[in-house]
Amino acid sequence: MTQKPRSTRWIILVLACVLLCGNYYCYDIPASISTSLQHYFKFTEVKWNYILNLLYSVYSIPNLVLPICSGLLIDSISPNRTIIMFSSMLMIAQVVFTMATHYKNIPLMLVARALFGIGGEALEVAQAVIVTTWFPNNAGLALGLTLTAARLSTAANDNISPSIYTHTKTPDAVNLVGVIVAAISVMAAITIAYMTKVNLQVDSLVQADVEQQSLLTESMDEDNASQASENCDVASSSRQATSSWFSGVHPAFWPLCLACIFCYATVNPYMHILQGYLENKYYPGDPVFAARVMSIPDLMSAVGSPLVGLLLDRYGFRSLSLPFSSLLILCVHVIVMNTSTGTPIPYMILLGLAYSIFAAALWPCVPALIDRQYRATAYGILTVAMNIALTITPVLIGVLMHHGGYWLMELGFIVGSIAAALAGLAVFLMDYKNGKRLLRPAVHNE
Repeated sequence: MTQKPRSTRWIILVLACVLLCGNYYCYDIPASISTSLQHYFKFTEVKWNYILNLLYSVYSIPNLVLPICSGLLIDSISPNRTIIMFSSMLMIAQVVFTMATHYKNIPLMLVARALFGIGGEALEVAQAVIVTTWFPNNAGLALGLTLTAARLSTAANDNISPSIYTHTKTPDAVNLVGVIVAAISVMAAITIAYMTKVNLQVDSLVQADVEQQSLLTESMDEDNASQASENCDVASSSRQATSSWFSGVHPAFWPLCLACIFCYATVNPYMHILQGYLENKYYPGDPVFAARVMSIPDLMSAVGSPLVGLLLDRYGFRSLSLPFSSLLILCVHVIVMNTSTGTPIPYMILLGLAYSIFAAALWPCVPALIDRQYRATAYGILTVAMNIALTITPVLIGVLMHHGGYWLMELGFIVGSIAAALAGLAVFLMDYKNGKRLLRPAVHNE
């Protein structure tokens, strides 16, 4: 691609932020009105916690494999084509979920969440490729800003959805707002695809001029043409030699996947049950305020992710940021486990800070470790790693809560946080021994 106009790439970034809003707003609707849905379905707390965790598990189960397939698809065709397909799938899934909730059809709700997960996770892979392509030297800042949009969408849902339910006494209006937000994301996808197509057409015209000059030169010298043909054969053989993706991957990528699994296991599933947890432990009978406190980590991440991303782009130290953020998460779980009075707000702020650091450090590691032509596949693998955590952890939470309540649940999160810190340390050591790419500023990795 030729050098992109500055204004165009920032417009693309804004649209990429809007693109994620539908996924992140709708994703946590069940969690934000958890106790209200329990009363709506007239389930016991134990049965509802099982259904709630199942809604999140079925979201993630298809994504134990499919993000790799979607990554290969995106690498082979174009992320600009696939974002329309995936965002449309996400919107359709939210429509089905709205209907299923209205008729209290649990199996159909689970089907809708599975479809939603397929579209949502594949959309994130395509979005990450688009952003890192348009911002090769500022991937941390750009991905941090998309994370800001994602966290703001989640926080908006945490604050808006309980209020809508309080006024309407039905989940229909809550879910319909999600459909509207998902439709806006589809429009953003269409706009990104159109703008990128226009940019590629300009690039094609420039490339055509270059090729025409090359043909004129080659027609003057048949020997040069023959040599060029031999060079093409050599290049083709080289591409075949590098087609083995796994043989060329940086060694630090694999512990990076482990860090992804364990860190996301200690944060995202925790957020799914946090509204009910906070209400039971700190704010009895006040689900709206509990949901507002629940939104603090997302708000902190929304503010912190681009700032941390900018600092990591400029100064490096991504590999050190991974274990550091995991240790902060560990501190939060230890403190919450051992306190039952006062306010949890400071702990939620610390959790949001830790999440900001981890997310801003994790995803921009891919451009530093993986060649451009394989990045969608790499993002797909990393997304699979994340979904391993999001599939298994909710089930484990249900088992731990059944046998030991919230105390045993927190102990499980503490063990996960320690594992995340050790995996992050492994990333640092592997990177340190193999080029120190993640310690350097982003501009030096291009």
